[in-house]
Amino acid sequence: MDTDQEMSQNPPPYEHVCADDTNHKFWENDGDDHVKENGNRSSFTPGETDLNQLQAIPPVSYGQGLPFAPVDFPSPSDVWTWRVGRRVSATGFHKDRFLILPDRLKMKNVPKSFASKNTLSRYLATNFPEMDVNAFFASFCWNIPGFVSTC
Repeated sequence: MDTDQEMSQNPPPYEHVCADDTNHKFWENDGDDHVKENGNRSSFTPGETDLNQLQAIPPVSYGQGLPFAPVDFPSPSDVWTWRVGRRVSATGFHKDRFLILPDRLKMKNVPKSFASKNTLSRYLATNFPEMDVNAFFASFCWNIPGFVSTC
């Protein structure tokens, strides 16, 4: 087998980083009292942010707001929270990714978190029928980069 064939069958190795099993918090606002808004002092600009440049997130981590969760939706000052599990795909993104509603939107008989775009889309279509779901998903990055761990 020549080198070209071998390279096409085996993807280049990832840099392996060991992450411990403690919870990691990632808050976009770093203690700032003013929440970063989509398109206004934001680190995530739809269509302009290079998704390959986003910080890799360790397993069992969570955070708030951009770039991995929306802010100011549906009302100003609404900040969503994101959480990831332990599994990371071969492409380097977290397989277990959850988007958690702002406290104001948490109600009885409503899921508090969403693990897929489909269930979140259904929730949005039911509760906010006038909203553009595509614009909502374009306001933040759904795929969260993770460490490929060999620990």
